[in-house]
Amino acid sequence: MKAITDLTDRRENDTVISARRSLKVTGIKKVLTRATLLLAIVSSASMVSANLLLDGSFELPETPLHATFFAGDTLGDWNVVAHSDGHSWYSDLVNNDWTSGSPFWPTTPAGLQYVYLADAEQENGISQSVYLTAGSYELSYIQADFKNNGGIVDGELRADVEMAGSSVIGGWKTSTVPNSSDWVRKQLTFNLSNSGSYDVRFESVLNHAGFIDDVQLNAVPEPSAFLALGLGLPFLLLGRRKKD
Repeated sequence: MKAITDLTDRRENDTVISARRSLKVTGIKKVLTRATLLLAIVSSASMVSANLLLDGSFELPETPLHATFFAGDTLGDWNVVAHSDGHSWYSDLVNNDWTSGSPFWPTTPAGLQYVYLADAEQENGISQSVYLTAGSYELSYIQADFKNNGGIVDGELRADVEMAGSSVIGGWKTSTVPNSSDWVRKQLTFNLSNSGSYDVRFESVLNHAGFIDDVQLNAVPEPSAFLALGLGLPFLLLGRRKKD
């Protein structure tokens, strides 16, 4: 009789252990499901961190000191293009090793190289093509003036976003930094109604130094992404609280 009782007890213990293991597996699955959901929510709400442009810090091609590029040349992933007024000359790719200790040329904090849009005759620009979907975007970059501007009024350049040669942001947007200014972050936001290939362009302004670096184009998350994050986190916390 005792043997039968012991066998029954073992079976009951085995059943309890099996049930506990099942609950543990179920709990793990719930945790993984919630973690996957949280990752998806956070990913959708952090799209702004992805730069849609290539080589925004102008690290290619590598130049030991200073190099000049003319309209029609490629500057890494960028194209050197003629100025919108029809003039065409050059853009400079400048390395910190060349500017270090210079009383005139700035030194970039973003990588090792930057672009100087020559200002003498408003003669040049740079451009990069990128496929964009309909939505909201932020274009930003850092801009500087000569350390000692030598009589040039201040630092200026201008930006545009075009589709098939026509501006989609209402024309050229000019940005300015004070005389002898160090690097300053500039940004503009815009909305696109159509998906397609767009050209991001920058060009010089007559008699103004145009130093540019760290160009970024980011998609701005829709409010629904942040709403999903706001709704998702309480759900995850509530599930955890019920388990506890």
